[in-house]
Amino acid sequence: MSRLWTRWVDHCGRLEDSRALGLVRIGVAACILLDLLRVAWLGLVPQLFRLYSDGGINKHVDSALVVDAWLGIHTGPVLFGLTVLCMLLVMLGRWTVPAILIGVLAYAQLGHLYPPGDRGIDRILRTTLLILMFSQSHRRISLDPRPMAIRMSAWPKDLIRFLLVMVYLSAGTSKLMTTMAWVEVRPWPVLYRIMTDPLSGHISPEAALWAMPLFHLGSWATVLLECSSPLLLTRWRRHWALLGVGMHLGIAATMELGMFSWGMLALYPVLLCRDAKATSPANQAKSESQSAQVRGA
Repeated sequence: MSRLWTRWVDHCGRLEDSRALGLVRIGVAACILLDLLRVAWLGLVPQLFRLYSDGGINKHVDSALVVDAWLGIHTGPVLFGLTVLCMLLVMLGRWTVPAILIGVLAYAQLGHLYPPGDRGIDRILRTTLLILMFSQSHRRISLDPRPMAIRMSAWPKDLIRFLLVMVYLSAGTSKLMTTMAWVEVRPWPVLYRIMTDPLSGHISPEAALWAMPLFHLGSWATVLLECSSPLLLTRWRRHWALLGVGMHLGIAATMELGMFSWGMLALYPVLLCRDAKATSPANQAKSESQSAQVRGA
């Protein structure tokens, strides 16, 4: 048992190239920041992020979960501004740990103020930020004044990959367990109905009738890709990720789902970045010690 535990500790503590985590940090924060700035540009902040009793539009909010005792009707705008500021700091890599902690809490409070706007991608990105809070991602591709960390512990990358597996696998299995419409041959494939939905799709239902066989193939391919997501934990993850990139770019081009596609792609550096040969912390320390001795000589 102790040998297995030692192998697990060595695996989690191995050191790998830090670029992927730095890119994920920037991408996640940028997606949240741009999404919130779009809400501000549309002038919806005072209406969306306010309790119904104070003039907001959401009547079913659980006000007990919202910190509004001190600021009243100004709670939403203050939380909004705080989230924007924290995401900007996270992007730049300055005061990253407190910025992530405060930013995630403020962002979650905005979700309580307007639950319909707190989508699955928002929760995925908040979870990713909490993982990054315990990493050294702010010491790569950032304005952090400390020396750049070329290599860092690989366990945050592994955990983000596992998070992606859970997201895709749950989506794929739910399509098979709730209904078989995604894999059945029907006159109107599910993918066709989704991508031609006037509320979110960009494709004209009449113009797409000729491509009905392609929608059948797309439905089957979507389920297959999502259910095969455990490959992300293997050496085949980069091959799978290329297909995932194609899927999300297709969603972004044909549907209006906010930052969903871009938020998911923001996590893909942990799949696509090719890692240098991993080393254990002990070997890394030994290598640095030998380098210091050579420089001293």
